[in-house]
Amino acid sequence: FAELERQLHSHDGSIHGDDLLRHATMSRPQESPSLVTNPPSLPDHHHHHHTHHQEYHDHHRSRHDHHEQSDHHHRSRHSKHHHHHHSSTQSIDEHTIVSSGAGTLESRFAVVEQRLETVELELRESDELLKADRDRTHGAEQLLKDRDDLVAHAKDMWMKENSHASKLADTLAKLE
Repeated sequence: FAELERQLHSHDGSIHGDDLLRHATMSRPQESPSLVTNPPSLPDHHHHHHTHHQEYHDHHRSRHDHHEQSDHHHRSRHSKHHHHHHSSTQSIDEHTIVSSGAGTLESRFAVVEQRLETVELELRESDELLKADRDRTHGAEQLLKDRDDLVAHAKDMWMKENSHASKLADTLAKLE
């Protein structure tokens, strides 16, 4: 187990769950099911172990040289401690997860509801904006149509005036 902890800390203090599982499966097959079935509690347990049992950990590290001979002794003694420790924290963890989980679920729901209201409000606003825009566009289209009508009307008038003028010119030419 000391080897396991040392290995974990050698990765610049970060915890690699996969390494832990792989190592545990190799060196302690008798405990691998419990490790595999509760992966979420592993990092917490390890972190807790590291912070609160610093002396224990250092003691382990310093005795690493004698590790081979006392390997089995260490392991059996530690696994008993590990099981006891594990079960006590497990129940606390589960309790905490359940109680805080419900709370976070409710708060999450509230947040989602708020977001939904905001989105609905934004939708309504953009709908009104779109409507106003459409009205504006419609107004602009109407103006364009009116302008086109005016241009057409002016063209007609000009054509009439033009033909009238040319007729006048013809008449004048005849009179001369």
